[in-house]
Amino acid sequence: MYSKQDLDTLGNLLAAYSRKRGEPIYLISDEPYRKIVYDGITVPSVFDAYPETFVVTSFSKDLSLPGERIGYAAVHPAISDKKSVMGGMILCNGSWDM
Repeated sequence: MYSKQDLDTLGNLLAAYSRKRGEPIYLISDEPYRKIVYDGITVPSVFDAYPETFVVTSFSKDLSLPGERIGYAAVHPAISDKKSVMGGMILCNGSWDM
């Protein structure tokens, strides 16, 4: 598990390289174990560290549903090029209107 400080450092590094390249570098965080924590530990959100972020997860771990493929992908609300990103996600998931 990464600390808030580690995630902030990563977010700043990705932001700097995104500016240098002139286009966003996306961060994808796969978090199926996010809710399985002990001793009152709080898992920091990658959304707080960097806006060009996708979070993907499933419910099979925290709900003890082995073999089930139920989950979701979430996009940071402030992601740049939101229309293109959402269009790509919808294309991959079905043919809904935006």
